[in-house]
Amino acid sequence: MIILPNQLKTQYKKVKNSALLKHRIICQMTTEATLRKKNLQSIATKILLQIIAKRGNTLWVPKVPSGLTTTMMIAFEGAQGPKKTTLGMCATINSTFSSIFSRTEQYSNVSEKFNLMASLSLKAIDAYSHRNKEVPAEVIILNSSTSGDQMIMFQEYYIKPLQVKLKEVYNEKTPSLTMVMVNVKTSERFFTEGDQNVRNVPAGTLIASEIVSNYYDFYVVSQSSNKGATLPNHYKVIYSDSKLEEGVLQELIFSQCFNYVNWTGSIKVPGILQYAEKCAKFNSEVLEN
Repeated sequence: MIILPNQLKTQYKKVKNSALLKHRIICQMTTEATLRKKNLQSIATKILLQIIAKRGNTLWVPKVPSGLTTTMMIAFEGAQGPKKTTLGMCATINSTFSSIFSRTEQYSNVSEKFNLMASLSLKAIDAYSHRNKEVPAEVIILNSSTSGDQMIMFQEYYIKPLQVKLKEVYNEKTPSLTMVMVNVKTSERFFTEGDQNVRNVPAGTLIASEIVSNYYDFYVVSQSSNKGATLPNHYKVIYSDSKLEEGVLQELIFSQCFNYVNWTGSIKVPGILQYAEKCAKFNSEVLEN
């Protein structure tokens, strides 16, 4: 535990970098000003929870649909640097989606990005197989949404090469793949009417008909809001050779919005995608790759 004096609170980056890279120490940092606030007990509790999590312990496990004990999730996010982009990858490697395998790499062009995604996916699946002594039956891949042309490129230059490699390694035990693009910047807003008032729809609301396309896509509202309009996420499945039912995937995605240790409620996206973003930004901005 490292407490930075007020006059040194801007030195977070240097101290964190030294602790992790030079001394190989996992540390939790806070500032003197934070500890002088009135709600010290609440602050201390949150700090303790983060320390426990950083030690590799599980704080809580959201309830997931049954029948997913051999399912893993992989998420990718990028952080733009001055010269190269850092790709963050996080993957769940146990049946409760609570143990995380992570890696970061750098790329300078789209071709490198897709090659790295395939390589990191293979490493994640190998980590799952090594830990559980079996290959996952289902692999669900999450990535922030891109343009339509980019989605075709994901199918051609990431999914297809990954399938070829998986068949070479695992033969008849090759896991099924489902790739989901996640758009958090939607313009749609959803409301419900009752008692002569119009209000936000509650967390957990699913919209999978009427305004969605003829393909495999849906909206999920993961957080409640009493101020302003709630912001739904749009999930678009751009590839799937899985027999996983649509409702099971939707329920799993919503449950994983509660699977983020820095917040006791739900967050906007599944926790594994938030972790991937954190990994990419931390590596790029704090560790400087």
